[in-house]
Amino acid sequence: MLRFHSDDYKYFCDLCPRKSKQLKEMRRHIYSHIQKEFRDKFPCESCGLTFTARRRLEMHVFMNHADHPRIFNCDCGKAFKTRGHLTHHIKEMHNLGSFPCEECENQSRIFPTKSKLDRHLREFHAEKKPCDICGKMISGARTMAKHRIGHGSPEF
Repeated sequence: MLRFHSDDYKYFCDLCPRKSKQLKEMRRHIYSHIQKEFRDKFPCESCGLTFTARRRLEMHVFMNHADHPRIFNCDCGKAFKTRGHLTHHIKEMHNLGSFPCEECENQSRIFPTKSKLDRHLREFHAEKKPCDICGKMISGARTMAKHRIGHGSPEF
């Protein structure tokens, strides 16, 4: 099977930064927010955080609690335990980007990927809709979900 990389994510979780290219994967992820037994399945003995899969718990322990050297160094002075984390850091923190937001004043916001620009546009420049509880005008489904949690109504 041939796979290719693309930043064209179509599905976004309203409760966390998770994004996905496949609807099936996003449904499975959202289900993990809903089902308490999934959240509590793999707890970290050191800090109490819980994970939906043993592999995620193992990665968490390795990254946060294990005494492994950080051997992947960035020119800014930060160091990382994996090459993937260093690559992510460089892309997020040092890439000036090539996707400016034309809606922001003076195009002052520049994003490293088109998907990040698209998410910004959805959250900050989409048509505002009223909250059905308090009437406050909110832009973007993700922001609305966070707002509704404040009312005690975490609906998906």
